[in-house]
Amino acid sequence: MTRLPRDQLTRDELMHHMVRAAGPWEYFVRKVRIGLPQDCWEWVASCGTPGYGNWCHEMPGFPKVGAAHRRTYALFFEHPGDLQVNHRCGNSRCCNPDHLYAGTARQNWEDSVAHKTACTPPNFYGKESRNKYGYSSLDEDKVREIRCRRINGETGRNLAREYGVTESTICAIHKRKNWRWVD
Repeated sequence: MTRLPRDQLTRDELMHHMVRAAGPWEYFVRKVRIGLPQDCWEWVASCGTPGYGNWCHEMPGFPKVGAAHRRTYALFFEHPGDLQVNHRCGNSRCCNPDHLYAGTARQNWEDSVAHKTACTPPNFYGKESRNKYGYSSLDEDKVREIRCRRINGETGRNLAREYGVTESTICAIHKRKNWRWVD
């Protein structure tokens, strides 16, 4: 039997020669550079946009593809449920279970500030948000006017048209979901 060149083999013939990981543990060992217990164990396979490893293997309780550090935490400890899996080390590729913990978004933010990896811009309030940074088409004086006029019976549609915003923005201002600090 003559062998076809590799580029002429079918997908099934190619897959027959590949060795697949038997389970999540074997998959983990193949995709992580395991070092000393105190060191970061870096994910060496593909990574997503923010630099987190892409886990592409079946694992109970998870979709097939997802974050490697989250699957690692579940592999060593338990499913994190609704909590995030955060890095104590600040290295998004790290899969050392000693560097991972289940926590909140606030804890994750505090960690990123401590590791100097935080990239969210600061929030600017009031006139500065409009004039200096250009984020808002409204300022505090306009918000006060909108609230006063809305209380006096003007419709959100008319106010939205006049101020160049959506009706949902007028509603959020009126219900104090937006611009809460303005009296």
